[in-house]
Amino acid sequence: MEDDQENFDEPEFISKSQKKREAEAAQSLGERLVTLNESQLKQLDLPETLYDAVKEAQSIHAYGGKKRQLQFIGKLMRDENLDTEGINRLFARIDGAALEYKQAFKAIEQWRDKLVEQGDEAVSLLLDKYPQTDAQQIRQLVRNANNKKNEKLAQKSKKALFQTVKQIIENHND
Repeated sequence: MEDDQENFDEPEFISKSQKKREAEAAQSLGERLVTLNESQLKQLDLPETLYDAVKEAQSIHAYGGKKRQLQFIGKLMRDENLDTEGINRLFARIDGAALEYKQAFKAIEQWRDKLVEQGDEAVSLLLDKYPQTDAQQIRQLVRNANNKKNEKLAQKSKKALFQTVKQIIENHND
């Protein structure tokens, strides 16, 4: 019984490999911290020393200096026993917003491509889904985007069509 009690009093053994993995994880999290803007950093309520180190790393452009600063940030994060949950939640929100933006962008591109390739059939689908759309404007942009004689006009119209579809979708989501 006494032998069992002694085992609980000893600190848990952490292997050198585990310490290295933790150090690399802290440094990699620190690298992501450096990519944040001022308002995002303020949301995290970081300890002052870590905040200052991150701000300094953002201003360093030399590869070697930046690498050393990132290692220092990782060390600070380990030494402070920083609760990384809040940081990870912020990155999850940022990543989620970026994914949402990419999906919306892709949907707009798909509509534009469909309109250019399928013409009136796609315009009808767009009008069914978004009835407040100016059909005449869309049809004109589609005609111009398919103009084989004037490539400059076609490119300009494809860009305008993209912006118009983007505006239609944004107005519909509001």
